[in-house]
Amino acid sequence: MENLVFLLVHNLLLLISFFNLNYLSVVSFYNFLFIYLLLLFNDSSFSSLVFNSLYFSLGSLNYLFVLLVVLVFFLLYVLEYLNLSYSLFYVISLLSFFVSLFYTCNSLLYVFICFEFSFFLLYLVIVVWGYNPERIEAVSYFLIYSFCGSLPIFFAVSFMIVMSDSSLFVGSLFGVLEYSFGYSSLGLEWLFVFYFLVIILGFFFKFPIWGLHSWLPKAHVEAPVLGSVLLAALMVKLGVYGIIRYFSSLFGFSFVSFIFPFLFVYLSFSVFMSNFSTTRQFDNKSFIAYSSIVHMTMIALTFWSGSLLSLFSALILSFSHGLISLGLFVSSGYMYSLTHSRSFYLNRGYLYIYSLFVFLLSVLLVFNCSFPLSLGFFSEVIFIYLCSNVSFFSYIFMVFNVIFCGFYCVLFYLFVSLGFGSYTVSFSLISDFSVYFSLFVVSLVCVLMMLALSFLIF
Repeated sequence: MENLVFLLVHNLLLLISFFNLNYLSVVSFYNFLFIYLLLLFNDSSFSSLVFNSLYFSLGSLNYLFVLLVVLVFFLLYVLEYLNLSYSLFYVISLLSFFVSLFYTCNSLLYVFICFEFSFFLLYLVIVVWGYNPERIEAVSYFLIYSFCGSLPIFFAVSFMIVMSDSSLFVGSLFGVLEYSFGYSSLGLEWLFVFYFLVIILGFFFKFPIWGLHSWLPKAHVEAPVLGSVLLAALMVKLGVYGIIRYFSSLFGFSFVSFIFPFLFVYLSFSVFMSNFSTTRQFDNKSFIAYSSIVHMTMIALTFWSGSLLSLFSALILSFSHGLISLGLFVSSGYMYSLTHSRSFYLNRGYLYIYSLFVFLLSVLLVFNCSFPLSLGFFSEVIFIYLCSNVSFFSYIFMVFNVIFCGFYCVLFYLFVSLGFGSYTVSFSLISDFSVYFSLFVVSLVCVLMMLALSFLIF
């Protein structure tokens, strides 16, 4: 069934690309990615989507992430965001290659290299193709926080390679270390605790969660639309996958049960604060960025409940958020092209001029607030169920999150569609077809993936 869904999406997106003027470049690049996946599967009959070798693997865990990479880069080509220059084309193509390698590598060292080099390429996109001089401050935050997150991960990866005498994910490396050294007998349990805290802190910088998030809104605000799309749809998902890959086999260790209550309380508080911060934003890109922080914190909160169901819901919400954030940042980019401002005070009253644009934007906002039958809805129902099993305290925070998420999505819609103000600016900068077609493609892909994955679930 999975290979049928993948082939269906492939043929559907090729059909959509006929409406694009740069059809040849779109199809060429997308088929390159598709052939890359076929070679990675190493299965000429394409009878299975599970591939495993010494250094590369593709299975149920990273299948959705690889599919998300293919969808995002194809949509960027369809929306003509990668036709600005040849240099941008090569940078983004290289970024797609390293992101795909990150998801499929079995080597700890290669995973770390791909992880960091992907962020370096995004740094180039912000610096070279950013709009405002203030982007220098944004990339300074980006570099400082990236360094603070990368350094502990580097030392942790080096520690794992040296102690286990291997750079591969050999089952549970924590289990290898316990078997080899017997940390309880040698008093090394606190070394495991320290390692755990260091590496999770490094990934939380890249997520990010509340308290480590200052770089993300600044990077989104000063990045071009392409940079914001890549950052929200793909780059923060690297942190999600890193957390899942490193810590999915930790829950049997005693030190995890010791740390878990403190981590759970902090993440619950982070959900509360990030929701409040979202409602205070009047810059539409900053608004969408804080909304991403809310969703990423929810993923972190649910994952640490330690069940297979929580892992499944985290994967689904990550995939859903990647597509929805792409559409929201594309919408923000079009509004900026019309008014040369990201402020809600200027970007309002679109219902009177671009009613179809507002309708398509409302579809994305409905998906963003986890409306019933959307992918986010399935994930949040699972979240609430799991949190209610952990504690009533976390259940209250999750219900609060559902209410506030709906509130700020409605607030966004009211500002853009019904807000009264100056909407007599020049709307000749882009054509109606460009706006409608772009958002239609993103909305259609969201709906189709929701239906396909819902069919697989049930």
